[in-house]
Amino acid sequence: MIDQTVYLGVDGGGSKTAALVIDAAGNILGVGSSGGSNYQTIGMETARKNLQEATAQALNGRRAAVGVFCLSGADMLYDFNVLDPVLRELNVCDDIHIYNDSLAIFRAGSSKPYGVAVVCGTGFNAAGVSREGVEFRLPALGNLTGDQNTGGGGLGILVLGAAFRAWDGRGENTVLHKMVLDTLQAPDMPTLAEWLVQERISFEQMLSLAPLAFAAAAQGDEIACAMIREQGEEVARTILAFLRRLDLLEVDCEAVLGGSMFYGQGSLLMDTIHARVNPTAPHLTIKRLDVKPVVGAALFALDHAGLNAPELRSRLPEELRITLG
Repeated sequence: MIDQTVYLGVDGGGSKTAALVIDAAGNILGVGSSGGSNYQTIGMETARKNLQEATAQALNGRRAAVGVFCLSGADMLYDFNVLDPVLRELNVCDDIHIYNDSLAIFRAGSSKPYGVAVVCGTGFNAAGVSREGVEFRLPALGNLTGDQNTGGGGLGILVLGAAFRAWDGRGENTVLHKMVLDTLQAPDMPTLAEWLVQERISFEQMLSLAPLAFAAAAQGDEIACAMIREQGEEVARTILAFLRRLDLLEVDCEAVLGGSMFYGQGSLLMDTIHARVNPTAPHLTIKRLDVKPVVGAALFALDHAGLNAPELRSRLPEELRITLG
């Protein structure tokens, strides 16, 4: 008799949600995708709708024995208490577990059970696990908890601000001025200011400004280069802080980096991180995640079932892989 038991992994970020269904051997049975599912930024109803859409696509009428939801916005006990009944109402699995999305990146990318993961996508977060299994995560509430405009949302704001400062004379000239106008299809900066007041610029449009910093930096624009270097410095500070806190500074381990910012144009971000971290943590391997974080969520589901699927990575379709430039 063929075992029809399936396992569900979900990675829910600020701008998109991915779902993956596998069997006990790690065979890929279904994938799904939808919009973001961070209830803190888009509201619970929209988050629930997107989670339902992605899981329904992946399950295709099946029911999972174990479902693991790795979610942006699952930061503190309050969040877990709010999310738990909503996820149970989806009624897609028998056994449900909730993690922060940073741990999906750690599980998908680390070859060891201890180490550090940093998320720099729409927002910013980090998680780490000590050799004793002690876990630590950031609260990840943006500037309120000291995240210093890191991540796509924060970087987009910095890009917009630099464009305005170049226009009004308070800042240096930067190609970001024209790039912002072109990207947002605004005729001039005063009109763009009006659109901002009228709330005609969406969250997605603000996120679309972040890649402009990488593109401008690749052209040698010093304002953009400074932004990217500071993003890298903040990632490096975070990695080193976690290594010290978890007593991993002298240990052979890995820092797994995941999120769209780590795949931006050019090498300046990664060069900055390596230059800051390598002299202090010579035994650390810094690696960008080469598979989608949802793979980590699916692996967690197998973990909870007491299963191991070493062939899973070799069976991943191209849509679940990340090409590293």
